[in-house]
Amino acid sequence: MGEHLCQPDDLVFSPHDIVLKKRFYGRYQLAVINNMPLETLEMFELITDDDSWEIKWMGCLDAPKPGYFNDVALMRDGSLFATHIYDKGTPIGS
Repeated sequence: MGEHLCQPDDLVFSPHDIVLKKRFYGRYQLAVINNMPLETLEMFELITDDDSWEIKWMGCLDAPKPGYFNDVALMRDGSLFATHIYDKGTPIGS
């Protein structure tokens, strides 16, 4: 999943929004808006073996050039919707 492999080597995260959704086929999808080091939407799958849980990175999406991600919603079929908070050219406090 994702436009390209944009996973940072050091896995630095500055999460803004986190959403967990159980998909139609029973697996759990986790979406995290990450504000650092790049503005990305990181996708994970939660995996269980009955005794413990594991998280597996599945890919990411870069934020659109003019904006920053704000919120994300996951659908059970795997589709998603995301909003952006403001344009990158807008001064903070305006």
